[in-house]
Amino acid sequence: MKRHVIAAAALLAAATLCSLIGSEIFLHRYFRYYADYHGDADEFFWEMRFLRDPSNALDGGKMNAMHATRGWTMLPNLSMTSGTDRITTNNRGHRALPEYTYQPDKYAVVVLGDSFTFGADADDAEVWPTILQSLDKRIHIINLGVSGYGLDQMYLALRESIDQYKPQLVVMAFISGDLCRAMSGFRDYQKPRFRLPEEDGTDPHKRSKPLILTNTPIESKSKTYDRLRRKHGFPHLLVLQIVDILRRVHSVDTPEYKQEMLTLNMRIIEETIQCAHTHQAEFLLTHLSSAPYTIDSAMEDYGETFLKDFVDNHPIPYLLTRQAFLDMHQQWVPRHYRGPEAQVVAHAVWAKIQELDSWKSFLTRRAESGATP
Repeated sequence: MKRHVIAAAALLAAATLCSLIGSEIFLHRYFRYYADYHGDADEFFWEMRFLRDPSNALDGGKMNAMHATRGWTMLPNLSMTSGTDRITTNNRGHRALPEYTYQPDKYAVVVLGDSFTFGADADDAEVWPTILQSLDKRIHIINLGVSGYGLDQMYLALRESIDQYKPQLVVMAFISGDLCRAMSGFRDYQKPRFRLPEEDGTDPHKRSKPLILTNTPIESKSKTYDRLRRKHGFPHLLVLQIVDILRRVHSVDTPEYKQEMLTLNMRIIEETIQCAHTHQAEFLLTHLSSAPYTIDSAMEDYGETFLKDFVDNHPIPYLLTRQAFLDMHQQWVPRHYRGPEAQVVAHAVWAKIQELDSWKSFLTRRAESGATP
């Protein structure tokens, strides 16, 4: 009898162990699926990923550093290789080979963006702002793109640095997935979170209250870990993690969530425009399209739709890059740009710049000063 009890206990322990291992494997795979489809929108996913491996937050500090208001920013003076790609940042942390110096005789363009603008998974020569810089020696491109940024962090990057760079043009280049990032206070790491003020109307001309910045200053890794461990009661039961993820998948599909996301991002862009105009810079809103939307014209890209809705009520210069891709009838890489995709975007932005009032004024001033055209 005793042997049977021991054998049954051993079988139960083995089954429990196999169940835990299986759950762990499932959770890891589901986390990857969840990141692709819903992760940008959900603090829980990113907080749990941080708790599972805090040492890997901000890529382990290889390229990113914690920032008190933006969450993270690029490290300056990087010179490293990722696979076959060379990654270089200058003395200001811009993805650029030359060191930053103020060049008042050139047309300065500050580019705000995420990993597509920074050039994730791309060599130094395949970054679209770098290619744009090569198209005309009269322009000076300042690439403030940082991987993982939403429109909220792009706005803060401009607000905190525009006095240093004194641009004639600000380009806000976003992908569709950036819109939901503004709804979260945690992504790769703790990040800022803007809140809509109370009684914020739908008419942009009648708004008087600015957005409310919360979730700053950004905490250290150790404080963040301790706070999240208390919040989630880590170690979290695997089944509860899975149930919570499944519940949250549906919460981001509600009409209320979508409306708040659209309204919040519109308000962020409005304040970014105001910041640019206050500093005498023109503003260009740009949507960066990618495969499969750059291959199939029948597919609806919600980021492109968002931009069209925004400019219907805001008479500003804008650029949709999707058509430039479709016109070339090629197969394009999914996700991050490589050289061919970066070339398309750089030339599309350059063509748009030459239509802008700020560029035409710059050329006039150069001619009046006797500078070489």
